[in-house]
Amino acid sequence: MKLYKYLFLFLAGIICCLSAFSQIDTLSDEFDDPGTLSNWNRIYQTEGWDEDQLEVLDINQTHAGQLVMIPYTVVWYADYRGPLLYKNVSGDFVFTTEVEASNRAGDSYPGSDYSLAGVMVRAPKTMTNGENDWVAGQENYVFLSVGFGSTSHPSCTNCFPPHFEVKTTVNSNSDLRISEINSLKTVICVARMGEYLIMLRQTPGENMVVHRRYHRDDFPDNLQVGLVTYTDWPKASTFDILFQNNHQLDASVNASSNNPGLAFTPDLKARFEYARFKELEVPAHWTGLDLANESLVSDDSLIWLVSSAKTDGITDLKESHSWKIFPNPGKEQLFLQAEDLRPGGVEVEIFDFQGRLVLAEKYDSNISDMKISTSVLSTGLYVIWVRNDGESQRFKWVKR
Repeated sequence: MKLYKYLFLFLAGIICCLSAFSQIDTLSDEFDDPGTLSNWNRIYQTEGWDEDQLEVLDINQTHAGQLVMIPYTVVWYADYRGPLLYKNVSGDFVFTTEVEASNRAGDSYPGSDYSLAGVMVRAPKTMTNGENDWVAGQENYVFLSVGFGSTSHPSCTNCFPPHFEVKTTVNSNSDLRISEINSLKTVICVARMGEYLIMLRQTPGENMVVHRRYHRDDFPDNLQVGLVTYTDWPKASTFDILFQNNHQLDASVNASSNNPGLAFTPDLKARFEYARFKELEVPAHWTGLDLANESLVSDDSLIWLVSSAKTDGITDLKESHSWKIFPNPGKEQLFLQAEDLRPGGVEVEIFDFQGRLVLAEKYDSNISDMKISTSVLSTGLYVIWVRNDGESQRFKWVKR
């Protein structure tokens, strides 16, 4: 009997550990099964609002292998609340999606101000009865989105679309930044590291970059993490905040607008390829550091840490005709071959799995074959950055 008891406890321990290990991974969705839509939470339902602010929401129907969101006129700003499709996540994590934000016709960027789609991290509210529970000044979130922002915002005057919009909102006070982007499609990633949120992006053919860092020590352990859409700020802002939060804004409610002569122009179709969640282990030697300070923790280190979480949506640039690295995997040395080098020299930096710089070399631009001794490095996975005249390329390299 005692043997069976110990065997039961042993197996129970294994099952428990495996469940804990894979819990956050099970939140991921590749959007190839319409039935997984029911696994997502929706703000208007969990908070008890009256009406759905999405005209279209489906998985693997409008477009195969994608989640599609088409919102009515609606916005996220200050106390204004829009659609959010989310899952509850605790602890440190990486959340990644690939999104294409176009006009409703799908052939260009959106044609209405502040029509964007992306990722959001939000502090939950303790409300279940919509406008009856609602209290002003309780919105707390961060998001990064792509689409059409504004060509007149002070952060990016005369910026030609499409745009990124990044926004942090503290007690319903929103601070946003607009910047240009060269594509309607991009990979967007958010990493939570304790009190910090790191927003990252990767446009087609480019390396991943850190877009913005935020210190949010007000956020609870459990957060709402997911996909956000909004469109047509000019019209949405003509409605009372509480009215907007509780209604579908269309011609049927135009009498409640303070500018009924202004047309409704919602113009966003958001197509998400996947939503991938991964646990993140922050290096112990970063404890106590201000992760919003680039001089203390570099962008390269953050990118390496996020990449090491194996989110799969984040990729390195393929080796181009101008750079080759071999052997990979390797042992005591590796070789870099380059073509068409520009003046200014070549810098090579190697980072370990904790984001620490472990090796750095410089070479003259007239040397096209570079040999790097890696005998001092332990076996494992490394990230190698190669820079020449302001251009850079990243490789993953394994030492055996």
